[in-house]
Amino acid sequence: MHYLLSKRTDVHISGDYLRASGPVDAVIGYSFTPSTSNTQADVRIGMRHSF
Repeated sequence: MHYLLSKRTDVHISGDYLRASGPVDAVIGYSFTPSTSNTQADVRIGMRHSF
């Protein structure tokens, strides 16, 4: 989701939820540590300004 604060600045938020089946640990992407259970969630918030 994106929200414009001005013509050149915006904020964004995204999230993921993963439930793995079987005897595996859940992991979202490559930058997160695998969960010790079969579920994992993440939320990312950012701000961008264009010059």
